[in-house]
Amino acid sequence: ECLPLINIIFYSVFAKLRYSKVGRQWCDRESRTISEKDKLELWPGYITTLEKRDGGFMMTTNVSRHAISTVTVMDKLIELYRMGNLRSAANKELIGQVVMTKHNCKTYQIDSIDWSQSPETRLSNRRGEEM
Repeated sequence: ECLPLINIIFYSVFAKLRYSKVGRQWCDRESRTISEKDKLELWPGYITTLEKRDGGFMMTTNVSRHAISTVTVMDKLIELYRMGNLRSAANKELIGQVVMTKHNCKTYQIDSIDWSQSPETRLSNRRGEEM
């Protein structure tokens, strides 16, 4: 009964601390360690779980580090283009990969690449309106 309320409280606490939710982890994006050589960022963070037990609730908190590649999809496409055979190489390399947007830290899995589209293509939103 109280579990959703406690989860909302933890969510708001981490949001006030300016932590970003990446998967199940809460990460401190501002305290990241950047490795230019390895093209990685290490984000410190926490994984929390809350379970209902006989006597009440039990919270488990684990300290974690989330490794995030700084190589963008565009960087990868340019690299594959230079190597030749872009479409088949990109399909092989990128499909199934998880990518994260920089503006809101949301993650997405690449399921397919629509080669008939271009950056100039007009997209439609859920209501069918062109954007």
